[in-house]
Amino acid sequence: MPEIVTADLNRIANNPYRRLHAYPFIEGKLAALQRSIEDVGLWPSIMARPLKEKLWDFELAFGHHRLEAARRQGLKKVQLIVEHLSDRDMLQYMGRENLEDYDSSFLIQLESWEAAVKSGLVRSASAEQASQPLEIAKLLGWTVSHKDNRAERTNLVMNDTARACAAAYALIEGGYHTRETYAGLSVRDARNIAETAVQLQQRVDSQAKQAGWNQRQKETYRRQAAGGAADTAEQLRKGAIKRRDTRDHIHYNTLARNRGRATPLLAILANEIARSLARTLQGDSEANKLAEIVSILPQIEMLEDWEALGRVQLELTNLARRAEGWERRLTPSKEKVVHFRALEGTKA
Repeated sequence: MPEIVTADLNRIANNPYRRLHAYPFIEGKLAALQRSIEDVGLWPSIMARPLKEKLWDFELAFGHHRLEAARRQGLKKVQLIVEHLSDRDMLQYMGRENLEDYDSSFLIQLESWEAAVKSGLVRSASAEQASQPLEIAKLLGWTVSHKDNRAERTNLVMNDTARACAAAYALIEGGYHTRETYAGLSVRDARNIAETAVQLQQRVDSQAKQAGWNQRQKETYRRQAAGGAADTAEQLRKGAIKRRDTRDHIHYNTLARNRGRATPLLAILANEIARSLARTLQGDSEANKLAEIVSILPQIEMLEDWEALGRVQLELTNLARRAEGWERRLTPSKEKVVHFRALEGTKA
């Protein structure tokens, strides 16, 4: 059973999975906690386990920011919730506490994910499964139930936090991103950035296999895709783009890294654009509104209504002209079509 213990602040060790050198304290969070301590004091909310060593009496399960805030406020002793915990418990408590900070810096969650990957605590039926993201998510408790209607069963799948961490960690371990790429991002933004980058890299791998690229070519385009995502992360931090446009800006920034040069990435990203346009046209709410307006045209009698519809018609005309302009630019000449077909015949 847990008990409340008053402990010397300087004799409390960090969680063994807490890596302050890689994931330092978040100053904004510390400042908020310091104000709270000054206003209402520090309530018993820090969990630890006994640790009978020369320098330490206890080892934190969670509450590192609260303990550091207390230290900066000049406290000498704090109250701990003390319980005998296993290494697995220590990691799981860390993961669950950090999951509660969903809207804070993504790096808080990424630290828990990296600690779980490197802990050696994941056990699966085979060595290959041990490193699978789902197993890590299960250890941290970062899963949700998903009903598979076709199989008539319910499966555990990774939640948004786990998906974001899995993709970001893969990019960091691969040397494509650094932790700083995700500094200051929310879980939602990090997931959009990392998963889109990973998906683009997977399409590069598929294209490389079909086109027979060598390893150097494939790696060049994988890095360009990751670089486009990193550029977009920086734009999000600065508030230069809207969150809803994240995926489109990753595509644009990836192409921008090849500005003025032909690139095989164009085919990949052009297909992405085509899919995006198809989704827009098939599920366009504006089109539904226009259809509703058309259905009530016979009933419209007021002049201001017709004037408003005239403005709608003007914007539709402008949109059509823009589309026509793109159509003219993108339609290859007969000579180019013959040239492309000749090249395909040569490859065959």
